[in-house]
This record gives sequence, structure tokens and C-alpha cells, in this order.
Amino acid sequence: MRKFLGILSVSALLITAPLSALAADMAVKAPPPPPAPELSWTGFYVGLNVGGIWSNSDGVSHSALAGPCDPVLFPGCAGVPNYSTLLATGSTFNAGFGRHGGFTGGGQFGYNYQFGKAVAGFEADIAWTDQNRSVTIASVIPSPAFPAFPEAYTATVSRHLDYLGTVRERLGFLATPSFLLYGTSGLAYGGTRSSTLESTAVLPACGAPPTSCSGVGGGSSSQVRVGWTVGAGGEWMFAPHWSVKAEYLYYDLGSVNYATALSQVCIGAVCPANSLFASTVGSASLRYNGSIARVGVNWHFDGLLVAQH
Repeated sequence: MRKFLGILSVSALLITAPLSALAADMAVKAPPPPPAPELSWTGFYVGLNVGGIWSNSDGVSHSALAGPCDPVLFPGCAGVPNYSTLLATGSTFNAGFGRHGGFTGGGQFGYNYQFGKAVAGFEADIAWTDQNRSVTIASVIPSPAFPAFPEAYTATVSRHLDYLGTVRERLGFLATPSFLLYGTSGLAYGGTRSSTLESTAVLPACGAPPTSCSGVGGGSSSQVRVGWTVGAGGEWMFAPHWSVKAEYLYYDLGSVNYATALSQVCIGAVCPANSLFASTVGSASLRYNGSIARVGVNWHFDGLLVAQH
């Protein structure tokens, strides 16, 4: 009997030892890993941008009509053609500013909403620019009645875009969970300034003592223009709260038109003092449109939180 009980004890130890070891292994085994998270672009963001801006303007167009003159003066005013007609001819021109680039820098804020692999939202931005250009036009118009005394004319036209802002919708898709490709369009607005400075003189002065016929004039415009913009870009989320983007925008703020006027007076022995020798009334027209290429960085308030499944 004792021998039989000994055999049972040994058998029990052989059976329970592996079970105890198995139970110990099961107690310390790590839990299964959680499912892989997915990035979410939903939320508000704010950021800064810098880049270049290029004007696509064809330039400035200026037209003028002959104004009144003093018929008491010598026949250069009363004759046909008179100097007002010559002056109007010389001050009708088209000139280009050239496609020179400038700097732009500013900030933006917006909101994204992700559904599946698509992302929709809006963005508003405003940026300072140094897009300032000018062009000078000069001409000398001979007088058929007085060939020795032509009309000399000079005009300098300046064009400024002080700032540019947009309010746009954005719609894109995720090429990867962290890389967004998008198209964008919406409203554009900007602070524009333009001026035309004109001067004229009959060459050379004549008489004894000398008589000079010269004058200055021009016109200007300063206004906030509203137009449209369209473009495309890409944005990469490189950290939970941060993304960088690169984008291109075309903007069009329409055409600006403003009136100009130029008066030429005669001073000297040949004519009465400060007599109106010639004059013109005119109009300048130029367009504010162009392209922007820029990069930016955004900080996302929601940190591009992960979506668990």
C-alpha cells in the first residue's frame, strides 16, 4: 500500500509541475497590441507664410483729348493743329511694367474636416507685398505750324500693391495619411495705389526776354480692390501639431481707371502772364493680376489627433 501511495505522489508532482509553470507564463504574458491609429486632419489651424509674387499685368494704357487754350496767344494756340492737339497726341500711349518679382509674407488661419481620405475646409490669409513698379515715357512732337518749337512730353506711371489677402475654400485628398494634395479658390482683395505724373514744355524758350511754355499734371488712384483667386498645393504633417505646405495662387483684382489732366502755361514777353497755352484731359487704365508661389507652416490646435478604431 505504501508503495502504491508513493507512486501516486510522484505522478501528481509530474502532472502539476507543468501546469504551474504554464499558469505562471500566462500571468506575465503582455496584452495584445492596440490597433494601429489613423491620423485625422479635422480641426482649426493658424500659421505663417513667405514667398514670391509676380505681376502678370500688360502695363498701363493712357489716352488723352485736347483741352482748351488761350486764343489771344500767337497762332501756335489758335492755329490748326494747336499745341493742345500736339500734347494730346504725345500723351496717348501704352507701356509695360515688366514681369519683375517681389516678396510677400504674412499669416493664415483655417479649418479642415476629414471624411475618409478627403479633406474639405476654408482658409483666410493676408500678406504684405513689395510689388512696386514704375515706367517712364518720353516723346517730342513737332509742330507743323512752328517746326522749330516742338512739344516735349514726359510721363512717369507708378503701380503699387501694398497687401493681398484671400478667403478660400480648400478641397483635397490624402495621398498618404500625412500628405494632403488640394485645390483652392475664392475671393481675393488687395490695397492698390497708382499715379501718373506728367510734364511738358515747348522747346526751346523764345523771345527776348525768354518766353517759356511748360506745365505739370497727372492723376492718381488709391483703393481696396476685390477680385478672385484660384490655385493648388500640398501639405505635409510632420509632427502631431505641425504641418508645412507649398502652394501656388493666381489672383485677379480687375482693372483700375482714373482721370488725368495737364495744363501748360505761357510765361514771358511773347504772351500774357500765366496764359493757358495748352491743356489735355485723359484717363489711365491698368490691371492688377499676377501669381504667388509660397511656403508656409501651420500649427494645428487639435494636434492632428489620432482616430482609434
